Amino acid sequence: MFHNTTNKTNTALSEAKEAAGRQEVIVLDFFNRQHGSDYTPFEVHDKCFSDDTPVTSIRRAITNLTDDGKLIKTLSKRVGPYGRKCFTWVIASLKKETVEC
Repeated sequence: MFHNTTNKTNTALSEAKEAAGRQEVIVLDFFNRQHGSDYTPFEVHDKCFSDDTPVTSIRRAITNLTDDGKLIKTLSKRVGPYGRKCFTWVIASLKKETVEC
């Protein structure tokens, strides 16, 4: 889902929505392949995207997937590239299986 905070129209809006959708697919696919490991948005960015993709786009994708119940924000934090602690996320389906056992 693209949040049109910059008032894009027509082709630019369509392209932005398409890119946001692709990013969510890539992020979800990455988490599905990680066997329940948790990652920060910076780690997902480094493993899945080129340098020209803003980490804010990855954060948006992770937030949307969390809102959709596909990812879960953990209580775990790791130091990010700017020396600040960042929360991690994990795939929801694997986390639920772990909790139910």
